[in-house]
Amino acid sequence: SRDASVCIESDLATSMERMVSKYQEKISNVNRSEEENADVQQRLVHLLSVQDDLEKQKKETNIALEEQTSDNAPKNIARKEPLDAESEWKRRKIVYKCREIQNLISIVDTRLSLNEEIFSFFDDIKEDEDQSGAVSLSLSKSTQSATRALFMSLTSGYEHVRDFDS
Repeated sequence: SRDASVCIESDLATSMERMVSKYQEKISNVNRSEEENADVQQRLVHLLSVQDDLEKQKKETNIALEEQTSDNAPKNIARKEPLDAESEWKRRKIVYKCREIQNLISIVDTRLSLNEEIFSFFDDIKEDEDQSGAVSLSLSKSTQSATRALFMSLTSGYEHVRDFDS
């Protein structure tokens, strides 16, 4: 009887130690996941703020270009006459900036869509692992969607390089 109670207490203590260590491991994993999630969210917020800034610059540049090239603008007398070298240089610089901003916006759009697809793919994997060990149809669709987004990102990057070379 006494040996049995000692054996039960030792098994109970071992079992409790294993439960405590598993619980601490889970807490550690959650903390690490929260830190990674916060880091990803911070990077996404930064990308979105950059996108907003670029969109504002594009809008302002388009307005400035429209004012300078509009036939109806009362200040457009200089446009009908030949531009001097400095004004032409400024006009070309503005056009270059506008094209550069449009390229950056398209790059940010493709990268955001790629990030969204990749993160939704990882979320689907986590959900499927939690629910069962089998690969579901939704995971297959997520894989196709993430692959398509990666392909679009790579092809648009290739097109940007090709356009730059020509």
